Amino acid sequence: MEHDFYTSSDISPDDNWGQLNIVDGGLSICKVCKGMEGSLTTDCPGEPVPFDTDQKVYKGEIDFVEGKGWVEQISQHSPEYWRKKRGE
Repeated sequence: MEHDFYTSSDISPDDNWGQLNIVDGGLSICKVCKGMEGSLTTDCPGEPVPFDTDQKVYKGEIDFVEGKGWVEQISQHSPEYWRKKRGE
């Protein structure tokens, strides 16, 4: 399933953090799995991801792919994906 990201319509005008980071800053946070930016999986697993799993995604150790589940590969959202792509 695709990630369902918070948008400006989800953020209260009184939510200073949300207004600054999501509305003005463009921070991508999935409403369902709670993944954000570098810890986003390829596909949304459909439930909140535990912190330790989230960190493994960020480090490029695992990813969630629809139809395959959790796999040992790097999500293209992970900083590690871009480090390897650049040859670092």
